[in-house]
Order: sequence, then C-alpha cells, then structure tokens
Amino acid sequence: MRIRDGGAGINIEEAGGSLSLTETGSGLYLNGNGGGSITLNDNASGGIYLQDNSGGGIWLRDQFGGGIWIQDNAGGGIEISDFNGSSITMSAFGMEIVDGGGGFYFPSGDEAWVTDLAVQYLGFQRGGPVVQTTSRTTAINIGAAVAAAVQLVSAAGTTAWTTVRINGSSFTAAANVILGVRSATNKYLLHVTETGTGYFDLTFATTGGTATDSPIINFTIIR
Repeated sequence: MRIRDGGAGINIEEAGGSLSLTETGSGLYLNGNGGGSITLNDNASGGIYLQDNSGGGIWLRDQFGGGIWIQDNAGGGIEISDFNGSSITMSAFGMEIVDGGGGFYFPSGDEAWVTDLAVQYLGFQRGGPVVQTTSRTTAINIGAAVAAAVQLVSAAGTTAWTTVRINGSSFTAAANVILGVRSATNKYLLHVTETGTGYFDLTFATTGGTATDSPIINFTIIR
C-alpha cells in the first residue's frame, strides 16, 4: 500500500477507536514527495500502530523537507512494531515524535534506528549481555549492535585503571558512547578513552571495592 503526498499534505487522524496501518507482505509506504507534510494524529487515546507482520518493511519518508509528525495528543501511546526481526528505519530532514503521556515504544526483535541529518543513529537493542572471556583486558566483540550490554569476566575489583576494547561494526571515531553499570558488587567508574572505526575503549576502576564480581555494563551510541 502506498499513500503519497503530492504537495498539499496528508493527514490521517484517529478520532476515538484506533488507527492501524498494517503491512502484510509487500511493504507499507508513507511518502512525502511534494513537500507538504505527513501527519499521524491520535486525538482520542485510541493509539497509533504501524505494524510490519510479514517482513516487507515500513518506511516513513520525507524527501523534500516538509516534515513528518507522529503525535499522541491524548495519552493512547505510540507503538512502532517489527515482528519479523528485520529493522525499523525512520529518515527525514526534520522529524517530530510527540508523546502525550501514553509512551513511545520500539518493540523490535532486531534493532530500531532513528535517522536524521543532525543525529544519524540512536540505537536500541534488547537481549542479554555479551560475556567477556579469559581476562578483563580481553577484547569483546558485539557485532553490528549499536546498543548492548557487556559482562566483564569474574575478577577481584581494583582501583587500578583497566582498559578493554569493545569491537563493533557500527562504531565510528565520531561516535558518542553512553555507559552505565547495570549490576555489580563493587561501585565502578567508567570512561570511554578512545573511539575509532569499529571499536571503542572502555576504561574502568572501582571506587575502592575489591570484591570479586562480574559487572554488567550497558552502552548505547549516538553517531
């Protein structure tokens, strides 16, 4: 199914029940090719759902800078779902996602990408941590993920700084890496001490604790 904007704009509004655009195999496209705008409005708490049930893909495309708006004005929530593990990609010169209180969700089996000229990639990924082997200086490979968790090998905590390289194909030298400790017995200080094509260096130490633990560290990148 294709819904095209030739210049005047497209408005698709939900007035109480719910608004569902469902793709069943060939793909679902909302194309703003004429510079007007594409607007999906939830005005009565029914909710807005864009669902890919068969792997065809969902595209929200603004090719002329008119803008894309996905608005939840009444707290029904916004959900963009990929049930087939391919990917979710949103691309625009300008995009606004407004949540009126119901929440904004990326329940994807693979990854969700928000793509823009200013912030190229903001990634979210579910799943368990990638476990380090051998020692705390052994490199950890996380593949193409842009957000994940790594679990350091079990060892006694130390206040001496230790560096481990995290390898991933999504990393660039210009990437901003956000770190956080998900779980640990000791309290840890974390720093990103180097970024490059295909990797970043994680440098860590405890604040004084020496207990044996295997901390889990969350990270995501803004590229």
